[in-house]
Amino acid sequence: MVRLVAGTADADISPQLTSLGIGYLWVTGANTDVRARIDNTPGLGTASGNDRGIVWKLESPVARTVLVDGPQRLPVGRSPASVPAGEAQRQLQIGESADVRWRAELDGQALTPAADGWQQVFTMPARAGTVTYVLPSVMPWLLPAQGLVLLVAGVLAAPAIRRPEVRDPAKTARRAATLSELT
Repeated sequence: MVRLVAGTADADISPQLTSLGIGYLWVTGANTDVRARIDNTPGLGTASGNDRGIVWKLESPVARTVLVDGPQRLPVGRSPASVPAGEAQRQLQIGESADVRWRAELDGQALTPAADGWQQVFTMPARAGTVTYVLPSVMPWLLPAQGLVLLVAGVLAAPAIRRPEVRDPAKTARRAATLSELT
């Protein structure tokens, strides 16, 4: 972003934004000079917006998950998605933070995670198939536990039904006698 505002943005910024999964650039509070600098950046489309904010769309297609096959970056749809055959050194890049909980499979065969900085990456074999990827929940019991707590709170907050008070005639007579003695 600093390179955009400083006017030193070059043709390298569009591929970098694309690799991060950024498809739109939204800027607020920019004066006309800053807008002109960003407009001159290669790889950004025309701007649209108003006084509060301006949006530029990247010209190259952007996907959250891509299959990197040599110099090619093929967008991969939602999991499960079919992928074509390719070269031996392919990678499946998911535009999410790297986490040991990520799981990916190609036709049921587990894929090996690869270290690539901040992003979750898996090594892909050369064959075609159906790839699935998922980040399992840390606490699968959390949602049912929250529902149970909500149910208990609802029961405890519900108004109680009062039973009519059954009066004991002997207690009522004693109370009346005690009150008459006090006056």
